[in-house]
Amino acid sequence: MQSSSFITVIGVLCFVLVMVYRIKTLHQKKIWNLSLQQIIFLVLIPG
Repeated sequence: MQSSSFITVIGVLCFVLVMVYRIKTLHQKKIWNLSLQQIIFLVLIPG
């Protein structure tokens, strides 16, 4: 497996894990009135 492909796979997996974590956090806070853009913004911006 090429190193660039491996790094890409790792990056995608990390992105998915972060997105799932953020969605679970939003679910716990019962904030489902956010728009899709706001959710994407929360996912893409670290912290």
